[in-house]
Amino acid sequence: MINWTFIDVGETFALNLENSALTNVRGKLAAKADAGFTLTRATLNSVLVRQTTFPDAIRSGDITVDGESGKIGELIAMLDEVPPDFPIVEPMQAKP
Repeated sequence: MINWTFIDVGETFALNLENSALTNVRGKLAAKADAGFTLTRATLNSVLVRQTTFPDAIRSGDITVDGESGKIGELIAMLDEVPPDFPIVEPMQAKP
């Protein structure tokens, strides 16, 4: 479990990966989370569009961590890299 607290918009989420399903509960934090991250939504957006990295944002103080900071790296490592122009409706084409 990973807790997320977005201080600029006043939102919290408990994120859970179990049985290959990633789920979240809005408005709650898990009592026994492996890690918790406090940040602004703008900081998360900067990480997502690769203007900064999660470790750099932690070092700069834009993200504060409670618990095991490495848990976010473990989660990200499990995700597939998807090209921005992937076919939403069509099946992906086989590579030659």
